[in-house]
Amino acid sequence: MGNSKPARNWTPPLLRKLVTGSLFGTWSRRLIVAAVVLGLALVGWSYAWRTWGEPGTTGHDFLVTPEKISVTPLPTWIHADVTSEVVKSGSLASLPLRDPQLVDKVSRAFAAHSWVASVKKVSKHYPARIDVELEYRRPVAMVEVIWQGEPKLYFIDAASVLLPSEDFEKEVEQKAPHLLRIFAGDVSPTGRAFGTPWGSERIAGAALLADAWQDRWQKLGLYKVLLDKDDPNGKPMYVLATKSGTRVLWGLAPGSEAKEEQSPREKIAWLEQYVAKHGPLDKSAAGTSLDLRYATGKAPPQTARKGSTTKR
Repeated sequence: MGNSKPARNWTPPLLRKLVTGSLFGTWSRRLIVAAVVLGLALVGWSYAWRTWGEPGTTGHDFLVTPEKISVTPLPTWIHADVTSEVVKSGSLASLPLRDPQLVDKVSRAFAAHSWVASVKKVSKHYPARIDVELEYRRPVAMVEVIWQGEPKLYFIDAASVLLPSEDFEKEVEQKAPHLLRIFAGDVSPTGRAFGTPWGSERIAGAALLADAWQDRWQKLGLYKVLLDKDDPNGKPMYVLATKSGTRVLWGLAPGSEAKEEQSPREKIAWLEQYVAKHGPLDKSAAGTSLDLRYATGKAPPQTARKGSTTKR
């Protein structure tokens, strides 16, 4: 028995030195052990996430479908299904809530729609839901253009942006009594794509003029805006007209007034007071030369226009 040999240690010398710390010392051993433990933990966490965690974030509560997209309610003048059209054009039928680009993608898709003036805010929520706050375009005028000898109608907002014609079928049939007309003659839109500006300084100014009136023009019997000749500085001038043809000189576009010219608010108030005092324009102003640029309603003798011709 006294001759029994001690058990042989089969552990590789290098590993034995690492474990005992004789190779690098106690602190090195602890760091190595910690690294091994951390690595095993990461592997385990990754496996657990792929097995149980990740599938849980791709289910119903993490998938945004069209019915989970909530937008600002449509105003009465928009008949199109804006959300459905954006979902189709922007490929928004199925969106993972975890997508870091989700908010930006939805925002860009809605901003491209011709009825959307601006995207105010887009927010995503759990369970899967997206809220979209929009500012819609508002029609201010119907523009009549002579195209190949025939009248053609377009609808624009205050920025002279072309609005989808299909939303105005009823207005065309009823001749849009609630919209001020702009007679553009042969000034056709440059691009003709809905959601883009008309592309003419004259039409842009007329759109601002129509927007300044809101719906107050109806009570005065006004019907349309005519593009007049330019002023001495080359700026477009505008004339208001009733359906019977009585005309009132408006002057320059809102925001472009000459130094002595009344503001849009002053012009509108002046004409309202005139009608209240003298009666309908077709009776009281027929054959006169009302000029809203001045508080007197008439241009001073030295600036009175002779032989003015209105572009029709």
